[in-house]
Amino acid sequence: MRKRTVLTILVFCVTASQAADQKPAEIYFGGKRFFAGMSKSQAAALLSECCILHPALDSEPENMSSNAHGMAGHFVDSKQDQHALGSIFFVGSKVARVSRPLDGEFDIASDDVVAFARALDRGLLTESDESRPVVVSAHHQRLGNAEDEDLTFTFPNGRRIELQITTLDTPSKAIGGKRDMVSLNEAVEFPSQ
Repeated sequence: MRKRTVLTILVFCVTASQAADQKPAEIYFGGKRFFAGMSKSQAAALLSECCILHPALDSEPENMSSNAHGMAGHFVDSKQDQHALGSIFFVGSKVARVSRPLDGEFDIASDDVVAFARALDRGLLTESDESRPVVVSAHHQRLGNAEDEDLTFTFPNGRRIELQITTLDTPSKAIGGKRDMVSLNEAVEFPSQ
């Protein structure tokens, strides 16, 4: 009994110390650090230094966008050149969500980008409207004449959606003299034991 108590206390202490050492995930706007859980007043002070919010922070609730969870949202633009940096959502007096584009260099209204995103969305939908867990894995590999970045979404039944980004060492006539190509495939694989 005494060994079990000591072991339980040891496991609790190790787990608690590891949890205490973890920093919250963060996003930067205009060189300022933001994270879910920070106070609204702290976020407001930082945002006023670097950014413009649309709608303004003191706007009436009916003028704000909100997501499915009832979080009041604001678009965040740079004060310097007024380009979009991302968005921030609040619940009560706390930051509930912060987001930004992963890459601002591509045209978000491009027909090709929209078609690709829709294909990925359709691929991730399952037979039912019910939410299902999906394991996401990323893998890099060097091939004989190319580099491959693979992003795989694996469902419990063995179904997979595979996003493959390939960069050839030299341009290929087969793809219009380009080096980069992307493929999005659906696969069924025997679940590993």
